[in-house]
Amino acid sequence: MDVTEALALSDAYIQRCELASEESTIRNLNYLMVIDYAEKVHKIRFGQNPSKLVLSVSKYIQQHLSDPIKVQDLADALYMGRSRLSTNFKKETGINLSDYIMMNKIDEAKRLLRYSDKSITSIAGYLGFANQSHFTKVFRQYANHTPLEYRQLHKR
Repeated sequence: MDVTEALALSDAYIQRCELASEESTIRNLNYLMVIDYAEKVHKIRFGQNPSKLVLSVSKYIQQHLSDPIKVQDLADALYMGRSRLSTNFKKETGINLSDYIMMNKIDEAKRLLRYSDKSITSIAGYLGFANQSHFTKVFRQYANHTPLEYRQLHKR
């Protein structure tokens, strides 16, 4: 989610919370805020109406983030040919399937770099990269920073 949009949404909920006079109203606002954020992130991640294929691919990737995911393994799991899967996924999303797999891994790496104290080597291993050097190269390609630079920029 775009930072500006996220901040505007949080500001709107804060203002509504400040106007509330009862504790139950504030609790309900909290619940609505979580649902609202979740729905917006879901729409960003999967589009307005994700197909069964896109949902299946996303689910597989999330369940296998710590494995080295190959397109062929994904195709086998979905009972599809490799080229058919890649072609259909690209047609529906506009994203190359290999890039989508790496984007998901890098998103998880970013989360771990920001919110954990795990070493870069252990994060690379957890995400199925052969070594830290390969992880750093891929991370830089997708995040425009090395993992160490990213961690230093986003320290808690």
